[in-house]
Amino acid sequence: MDWRGWLLENFAGDFEYHPKRGFLYLGLGILAILSWYFAPSDASFSTLSLAFALGGVGLIGKAIFLFRKSSEGLGLTIQDELSLEETAKNKKLASFPSQVAQIGQDFGTGVILLALFVGSSRSALGTKTGATKFGLMLVGGCVFAVGWFVRWLLRQTNPEA
Repeated sequence: MDWRGWLLENFAGDFEYHPKRGFLYLGLGILAILSWYFAPSDASFSTLSLAFALGGVGLIGKAIFLFRKSSEGLGLTIQDELSLEETAKNKKLASFPSQVAQIGQDFGTGVILLALFVGSSRSALGTKTGATKFGLMLVGGCVFAVGWFVRWLLRQTNPEA
């Protein structure tokens, strides 16, 4: 597999109209953000708390794409778009290990991408965070790597999956 195929498979290969997965991602994203929101005030800007908040935002962003019918493909006719509703009802969730691995990858990707914006408003708000961009990106990269490794193991043990 070439580099472009690997990126497409790991980051955008599963953007499809799938409301069941969308609700799962939305619920997990909200739970992750709530874990940051209800953290003690002295720990709310620690690396781990911010990683949960950023990962939760990433999961909610992914849920939006899973709820959109237009995410299934480009150039759909009106008839194809109407038939998506029927096929979406019959879609089942992937196996539990595969689903956990994909959620881990999406959570880590959200942390990595959104960590770049941490600290950009720090001077405007006058708050100090204990988290660094590097620390957040390291946490996100580790979560992404664990998810990728589990998916790789699943493909090695079951090539049809």
